[in-house]
Amino acid sequence: MIPRIKEILHVELYKIVCAWNTNEIRAIDFIKWKSEKESQSLSTLTKLFQPEIFMTAKLDVEQQNIIWPNLVPMKNLNGEVEMVALDFSPEVLYNMSIKI
Repeated sequence: MIPRIKEILHVELYKIVCAWNTNEIRAIDFIKWKSEKESQSLSTLTKLFQPEIFMTAKLDVEQQNIIWPNLVPMKNLNGEVEMVALDFSPEVLYNMSIKI
């Protein structure tokens, strides 16, 4: 079974608790990841770890994943820049998480 997020139960700064389709409640702790990424100049991740941005995490019901809306600039077919959601592979998030 591919792990997918059914529901976001709680969001606090750099930690998200989710119900998964594996019938588990798991916490994803971004603190360690934040520390690792801070030394790199990745502008999108730098934005993500701003507290007011991180706290905008939402569930994408179709993809069963966490997204941060309007965070990544992307050119559309007309060459115009649109802001799209940032997401991570649910498998990566599952592997980062711990069962609680």
